Amino acid sequence: ARRQSRLVELELARVCDLGSNDTRYMTISHLGHLIRVGDTVLGYDLANCASTFDEHDLDRINKRRAISDVVVVRKLYSATDTE
Repeated sequence: ARRQSRLVELELARVCDLGSNDTRYMTISHLGHLIRVGDTVLGYDLANCASTFDEHDLDRINKRRAISDVVVVRKLYSATDTE
Protein backbone atom coordinates (compact mmCIF):
# COMPACT_ATOMS: atom_id res chain seq x y z
CA ALA A 1 0.00 0.00 0.00
CA ARG A 2 1.36 3.38 -0.98
CA ARG A 3 1.37 6.03 1.73
CA GLN A 4 -0.30 9.32 0.98
CA SER A 5 0.79 12.71 2.21
CA ARG A 6 -1.17 15.89 2.86
CA LEU A 7 0.20 19.38 3.41
CA VAL A 8 -0.74 20.97 6.71
CA GLU A 9 0.22 24.18 8.49
CA LEU A 10 1.48 23.47 12.00
CA GLU A 11 1.94 25.63 15.07
CA LEU A 12 4.69 24.08 17.17
CA ALA A 13 6.29 24.71 20.54
CA ARG A 14 9.42 23.18 22.00
CA VAL A 15 8.85 21.20 25.19
CA CYS A 16 11.51 23.24 27.00
CA ASP A 17 9.67 26.50 26.14
CA LEU A 18 6.26 25.50 27.48
CA GLY A 19 5.34 27.56 30.51
CA SER A 20 8.45 29.76 30.35
CA ASN A 21 8.24 31.88 27.20
CA ASP A 22 5.59 30.13 25.09
CA THR A 23 7.51 30.73 21.83
CA ARG A 24 5.59 29.25 18.89
CA TYR A 25 6.86 28.29 15.44
CA MET A 26 4.77 28.09 12.28
CA THR A 27 5.71 25.61 9.57
CA ILE A 28 4.23 23.50 6.79
CA SER A 29 4.60 19.73 6.80
CA HIS A 30 3.77 16.88 4.46
CA LEU A 31 2.65 14.76 7.45
CA GLY A 32 -0.88 16.15 7.64
CA HIS A 33 -2.38 12.69 7.23
CA LEU A 34 -0.68 11.54 10.47
CA ILE A 35 -0.49 14.53 12.81
CA ARG A 36 -3.38 15.52 15.08
CA VAL A 37 -3.76 18.32 17.65
CA GLY A 38 -1.66 17.56 20.72
CA ASP A 39 0.70 15.10 19.02
CA THR A 40 4.43 15.14 19.64
CA VAL A 41 6.64 15.45 16.56
CA LEU A 42 10.37 15.33 15.97
CA GLY A 43 12.11 17.85 13.79
CA TYR A 44 15.02 20.17 13.24
CA ASP A 45 15.03 23.62 14.87
CA LEU A 46 16.76 25.63 12.16
CA ALA A 47 16.03 28.96 13.84
CA ASN A 48 18.38 28.18 16.74
CA CYS A 49 21.03 26.01 15.11
CA ALA A 50 24.55 26.84 14.03
CA SER A 51 24.88 27.10 10.26
CA THR A 52 27.62 27.51 7.70
CA PHE A 53 25.68 30.10 5.68
CA ASP A 54 27.38 33.45 5.25
CA GLU A 55 25.49 36.72 5.85
CA HIS A 56 24.65 37.15 2.15
CA ASP A 57 23.04 33.69 2.00
CA LEU A 58 21.12 34.27 5.24
CA ASP A 59 19.76 37.58 3.98
CA ARG A 60 18.49 35.93 0.78
CA ILE A 61 16.93 33.02 2.69
CA ASN A 62 15.21 35.32 5.19
CA LYS A 63 13.98 37.68 2.48
CA ARG A 64 12.40 34.87 0.47
CA ARG A 65 11.34 32.84 3.53
CA ALA A 66 12.88 29.92 1.65
CA ILE A 67 13.49 27.78 4.74
CA SER A 68 11.08 27.34 7.63
CA ASP A 69 12.28 27.82 11.19
CA VAL A 70 11.38 24.19 11.92
CA VAL A 71 11.40 21.15 9.64
CA VAL A 72 9.17 18.33 10.94
CA VAL A 73 10.61 14.88 10.29
CA ARG A 74 8.24 12.44 11.96
CA LYS A 75 5.47 11.91 14.47
CA LEU A 76 6.50 10.40 17.79
CA TYR A 77 4.24 7.50 18.76
CA SER A 78 3.73 6.33 22.32
CA ALA A 79 3.53 2.65 23.21
CA THR A 80 -0.28 2.91 23.50
CA ASP A 81 -0.89 4.46 20.05
CA THR A 82 -2.62 2.17 17.58
CA GLU A 83 -1.89 4.22 14.42
